[in-house]
Amino acid sequence: MADASADGDGDAYDPMKDPDHRPRKSNDPGWNYGYWLKPGNPNIVVCNLCGKVTSGGIKRHKEHLAGTGGDTTGCLKVSTQIRREMFEYLEKNRRNIGQPDDDDDVVEVDAAAAPTTQCSMTRQRPGTAAKKNKKAFAVKMSGKKCQSVATKSIIDMLRKKPEDVVDERRSGHSQSTMESSTKTPEERHYVCMQWALFFYECGIPFNVASSRQFQIAIEASCQYGSGYKPPSPYELREPLLRD
Repeated sequence: MADASADGDGDAYDPMKDPDHRPRKSNDPGWNYGYWLKPGNPNIVVCNLCGKVTSGGIKRHKEHLAGTGGDTTGCLKVSTQIRREMFEYLEKNRRNIGQPDDDDDVVEVDAAAAPTTQCSMTRQRPGTAAKKNKKAFAVKMSGKKCQSVATKSIIDMLRKKPEDVVDERRSGHSQSTMESSTKTPEERHYVCMQWALFFYECGIPFNVASSRQFQIAIEASCQYGSGYKPPSPYELREPLLRD
């Protein structure tokens, strides 16, 4: 009897092993940690790690695992390795504009069949604010080549202003960015130490760290990226003071 009971426990139903609860042909790594709540409904995905149910397909599930996505709650049981894996996969697909996620809702427009001179492009269905903003990116045909008419990258178009980022953070309604969520405590400690040494060396009052403008300056520097050249004493004294 004991052996029969053990066998019964071993045969317990696992939706992760049920082929009806996931696409039959998909290499998306998100399916290693989730499954469809109902067979055939790709919009609702269950996290196999924490049980969180997300609406929005496999991409929203990957954002849940990566701890990003704005209105998506991050998984509390995901490992650092899995979080980094999902973050890198999402970033790769963001850079490869023409290669959407396996299960993202897209509409293909064929230039050969269209009556206008627009080239083939991929458009996401309306949904979140981020998806709506992406529709602002347009392309047009010049001979047989597609040329971008956008003056900024999609990441730049979707990025919030430093003032908005800081205001959300100070109000308690902000969420970690994809990049910051992959940083280790040691990496953050190193950056904090550089700021601490700056404060100590220049005799700056510690309460300056809680200044809104100080935080905006840091966020603006981060958005600028590596290689930012700080203002010179002359710039601080003359042109910037006038501005």
